[in-house]
Amino acid sequence: MILKRLTLLIAISNILLISCHENDPLPDPGLNPYSTIVEDAEINAVFADTDNVALIALQIYRLVYSTEGNFFGDLCDEAIVTHFPENKRIIVDFGDGCTSGNGITRNGRVIINYTGMISFPTASITVNFQDYFVNGVKIEGTRVTTNKGIDLNYMTLSFEIKMDNGKLTWTDGGQSNVKISHNRKFFLHDQDMRTEIIGSSSVKSRSGVDFTSDIYYPLVYVKTCTHTGNWIASEGMGFLSLSQSIVFQVDYGQGKCDREITVILEDESIRLTLD
Repeated sequence: MILKRLTLLIAISNILLISCHENDPLPDPGLNPYSTIVEDAEINAVFADTDNVALIALQIYRLVYSTEGNFFGDLCDEAIVTHFPENKRIIVDFGDGCTSGNGITRNGRVIINYTGMISFPTASITVNFQDYFVNGVKIEGTRVTTNKGIDLNYMTLSFEIKMDNGKLTWTDGGQSNVKISHNRKFFLHDQDMRTEIIGSSSVKSRSGVDFTSDIYYPLVYVKTCTHTGNWIASEGMGFLSLSQSIVFQVDYGQGKCDREITVILEDESIRLTLD
């Protein structure tokens, strides 16, 4: 995702300057301080898509319960989904690459091991990747998703997501190392298949800067957005702590299906458009 870099770099640099006292040393946020904000949004988008690939595969073999049809997104026609019930394993193979109807290009394999029907409490799935890319970004690591139960009053299904060894290699060769602890909630009777994500992550960014990201208000994804290939959250808010000194507030809005976020620091705000 590409920003109009020069204008935003000048603007955020000005925010960083006014946020510090005149005699205080300015923390080093890296060469492009705004890039970590974009990187965080990209990481969330990539893994939200990857989780749904696993859920779609499980749903094909009736290992997950959904009252409103398919989960978000789609698999390209060339994708081969193979079930090995004796091993409780599903492999989704995108081969050398194919593009789904919503414009997402994937190649490689997603390997899913499950303990049982994922709709049941305590059931879990473990996802690994084999030469797997999403829109040119290589994904590595092990992602464990555990069912934390259903709320019958609100008809929501909650999953805990853990990833301690995540690694993303971007199209420019840069790498991000990621540790994630999230909770994902599905609204089972919502026709737009609303899902919410809350939790935290820590990242060694592609520029070498450490940052943490805490979701304060849940990031919301809905089918009307994701079916167009837009995996930027349509609403929610989080805080991104950079260099242990600078804290950005990141606002995803109030439900519009767009690619805009508002970044706030020291009462100064900038509107960013992700491409």
